[in-house]
Amino acid sequence: MRRTCMCAEISDVDLNKKVILCGWVNKKRKLGQIIFIILRDITGLVQIKIDQNQKRIFDLALEIKSEFIIEIEGLVKLRENKDINNNLKTGNIEILAENLKILSSAKNTPFSILDDNVKEELKLKYRYLDLRRKKLQDNLIIRHETVKTIRSFLIDNKFLDIETPFLTKSTPEGARDYLIPSRIHKKKFYALPQSPQILKQLLMISGIDRYFQIVKCFRDEDLRADRQPEFTQVDMELSFVTQEYIIKLNENLLKKVFKKILDIDIEFERINYADSMERFGSDKPDLRYDLELKNLNNILSDNNFFKDISYIYGIKLKNCDFSRRELDKLSEFIKSFEIKNFFVLKFDENLETRNNLLNKIELKSLEKTFNVDKNDFIFLCASENKKKVLNALGNLRIYLARKFNLANKNIYKFAWIVNFPMFEYSIEDKKICATHHAFTMPHEEDLYLLDNSPELVRAQAYDIVLNGYEIAGGSIRIHDANLQRKIFNVINLSKKEVENKFGFFLEALEYGAPPHGGLAYGLDRLIMLLTNESSIRDVIAFPKLKDSSCPLTGAPDYVDIDQLSNLDIKY
Repeated sequence: MRRTCMCAEISDVDLNKKVILCGWVNKKRKLGQIIFIILRDITGLVQIKIDQNQKRIFDLALEIKSEFIIEIEGLVKLRENKDINNNLKTGNIEILAENLKILSSAKNTPFSILDDNVKEELKLKYRYLDLRRKKLQDNLIIRHETVKTIRSFLIDNKFLDIETPFLTKSTPEGARDYLIPSRIHKKKFYALPQSPQILKQLLMISGIDRYFQIVKCFRDEDLRADRQPEFTQVDMELSFVTQEYIIKLNENLLKKVFKKILDIDIEFERINYADSMERFGSDKPDLRYDLELKNLNNILSDNNFFKDISYIYGIKLKNCDFSRRELDKLSEFIKSFEIKNFFVLKFDENLETRNNLLNKIELKSLEKTFNVDKNDFIFLCASENKKKVLNALGNLRIYLARKFNLANKNIYKFAWIVNFPMFEYSIEDKKICATHHAFTMPHEEDLYLLDNSPELVRAQAYDIVLNGYEIAGGSIRIHDANLQRKIFNVINLSKKEVENKFGFFLEALEYGAPPHGGLAYGLDRLIMLLTNESSIRDVIAFPKLKDSSCPLTGAPDYVDIDQLSNLDIKY
């Protein structure tokens, strides 16, 4: 090793010891006959002091600029009291330099490493420079520690770490596949896996019993702050288990992670899907604040305006105020969810509100239902479409929480959402689809509904929600080939489609499959929440932009005509 220790590992215990350090020049300043260099490595910062009496290294230090990489040898000394920096881990000591080497020079960087306010595209173009920032390095350290904790927990619980292939068959899982043309098999394609779903079920059929994998997955979909085209899953599957067992196992896993990383104890709620939609307008509710939805049909159904409207819901916001312009903006926001009937009631100091909509009896009932106090607002939505009303108020709930900073970043509220509907109607595909995926086991007591009322069938599916984000989802799987065929039939897959896409899997089920289930975490999203970041790009070493491009490497890019010719592809 060129160095004897790391920068931030030095303390006053090491006084008068000779050390050798290597790192990047974070800052340099010259004060008269002394040069101070703040040296940086992945552990942190330490101050180097170079006296003019050391003429050779003093003259060399004059040439040094920010981001030069240097090697320094010197003695650990206490700083004078007036120079102590309490904001720095090594703020009470400094290194009195005796020798200095420039290991690598650096030209001026396109942005300051110390500046957080840099355009996203520029930061990602020079991601190797952006990653020199302490915050991003700390995020990657937390990611490493989280993965290490998860891996240790699963191995201790008798899981086997098994890899599954990246070049696989295209099977519909709710998003577009990334396709890879085959050179050998002309006009045929591999697909990058959206998840190892079928493969991990095949491992259960193989008798592996407990599998896990920390694996890259790929989905060709529109990006958001919490999405990337390639992402990492913590994937697991278990045989001969119940939903309750999987839930308890993963509660223990998350408790271990949050104790290790944040040193906090966490608890879990359990909420039925239907209740979550009724109370929060969402199947991934943020439980750090109230703003619960209320069904107001029993109060307002006799009102002349609402009597022909089937669904009336409202939420209350405590002790706040809006300008006329803000209320107009709010109205436009609600209209974007195809809601025409939106009303705002503001209660003054005397708990009175100006309105021509409700009578005194209805207002009193509202006050009692919402426990109204002075300066409270009630927002009402009404429509013939229940799903649209709940969706609009669910999004309004999030909008208001962000506007008034109702969510404490230092609080972590977990919930299991259970008893999802097995199927939902897809407007885009114009047919009934699986809510999660087609391999989810229905509740046994609902199996009789599959033929005539599939929309009423509940799935043995479960999601873990944290602070308004789904961080994991899973289900008990179908282990009977005939039931699997029936589910494919319900979602209108033809026999030819089933045989072409899933024939190999159905055949495997016919050789005897154990009852099994599993769960997969979105690791990037979990780390984003652990680090209190607002985007998963800040917890991934080399992320993509929102258009799925990589400004660092220039991907995606054109390829040579010979490469295309080998693949029998023409523009």
